[in-house]
Parts: sequence; C-alpha cells; structure tokens
Amino acid sequence: MVKICPLCMRTYPDNAKVCPLGHCPNCGSTNIEPLIKDCEAKFLAVAVFIGLVISLFLNVLSPPPLLSISVAIIVGTLAAILYREVCKWRCNDCGATFPRARIVKNVALILGLNQSIGQRGAKISVCPVCGAPVVPGASYCWRCGAKIS
Repeated sequence: MVKICPLCMRTYPDNAKVCPLGHCPNCGSTNIEPLIKDCEAKFLAVAVFIGLVISLFLNVLSPPPLLSISVAIIVGTLAAILYREVCKWRCNDCGATFPRARIVKNVALILGLNQSIGQRGAKISVCPVCGAPVVPGASYCWRCGAKIS
C-alpha cells in the first residue's frame, strides 16, 4: 500500500511514517516561503549589534547590577516579539502569512490505494468542503469537520 500525506496529497512508500515537508497552516500547501530572505540571520545580526551597544552604554554609566539585568530581560523580550512579527512566512497558494512556528511539519501519513495491484476504478474519498482525503465510510471530515454525504 502506498501512503498519502493528507495535506499535500503526495504519495510515499509504505515504510514512510510522516511527510517531511513544511505545510501552510491555513490550506496545507507546501508552496511556502519566508517574506524576507534569510530573515533569521539578519535579525540575529541586528539583535547582537543592539545588545552590544546597550551593554557598552550600561558599562559607561556603571548602573547597579539589578538594573543591568532588568534592561537585558526587557531587551531580550522585545527582540523575541519583534522576531515573531518581522520573520513571517507566506503561502503562495492562499496568501496567508504566519510565523515560522506555525508551519505544519511531520504530518502523519494515511493509507492510500495500491496502484500496483490494479485498483484503477477505486477513488479516494475527499471532503467536498476542503478537499482533504477522508477514510472511505467516514461521516465527518477530519480536517474541517464537514459532514461527508
């Protein structure tokens, strides 16, 4: 039996367990890319530079250690928030934008039809609303919850 990724519909051999591709959390497409090329590396360089400038500034002022630690925590928190907002990904199929953490990875594969046995007339059941493959005889779609007639 071949296995199918329920999001991108790619087929895999029967010994495969998951689809290794990254999928859009909105439509399941694998046609995704970062909005800014090499965003992580660019953001890291800017964050390190800002951190160095702030540490030099604090060394000149010689503030109490507790203030230095507080400023470092605040700067780190702001950097994390900015990273999440600046380094986003875009789906070229549905146009959705999302942070890297929302990319769907390691999707469990479902059993498909064995094309080598010759089941040419058999069809894979799909959801009429979202197009996700569903197990034959299922009452509801596993992805969107629509009733399968």
